[in-house]
Amino acid sequence: MQWIADIFIKVLESLNALTGSFGLSLVFFAAIIKVALWPLTNLQYKSMKQMQELKPEIDKLQEKFKGDPKAAQEAQAKLFMERGVNPMSGCLPIVVQMPILFSIWRAIIGSPELFANAYFLWIRPGPIQLTYPNYFASSLADRDALLILLYGVTMVIQQQLTPSTGQGNQKQIGLFMSIFFTGLMWWYSWPCALIIYWVVFNFLNIIQQGLIHRTTAEPGSKD
Repeated sequence: MQWIADIFIKVLESLNALTGSFGLSLVFFAAIIKVALWPLTNLQYKSMKQMQELKPEIDKLQEKFKGDPKAAQEAQAKLFMERGVNPMSGCLPIVVQMPILFSIWRAIIGSPELFANAYFLWIRPGPIQLTYPNYFASSLADRDALLILLYGVTMVIQQQLTPSTGQGNQKQIGLFMSIFFTGLMWWYSWPCALIIYWVVFNFLNIIQQGLIHRTTAEPGSKD
């Protein structure tokens, strides 16, 4: 996947040549990737929404055929067919996206020299950065506590908007994973360049989830 990472770096350098800012380049780059993945993410969220709507009926079937797993599976398959729902359609977009997202991570993490002298918003040399260098970044190659916290907030919001298709504790697990990954970014000192990309990407995901929620809401719903 290195060749994909190399392409992404070329795109970032081209955007930087146009904008004069690697920070803005990362914002535009996240938007480009989001637009490219929009149809796949749409399919994923809509599938999860459909599964969420069917969950009460699935629970009834599992209770009805509690002692007969085979009959329960056949009844669920029949239900999916009747409702035109493919439970696997929510997994395919994730599989397709993983190589792309991993290549983005590899491209940014593997090119710290591009961002060592790049600045964006409050991420630049200043008195606060000099006083607390371990918490506030002086360049896009450093880690920044405020930016990582912002990433965590977008992750939690995304999790709250994601349809729950499993057990009742799925939201709690999602919240734990959001906090875990936020801590992971701080622990491993992930650079601001990568966090800016993820924050923008997450923000666009939140917008997309809101749009899907509105378009799939039942008529007369006040959600």
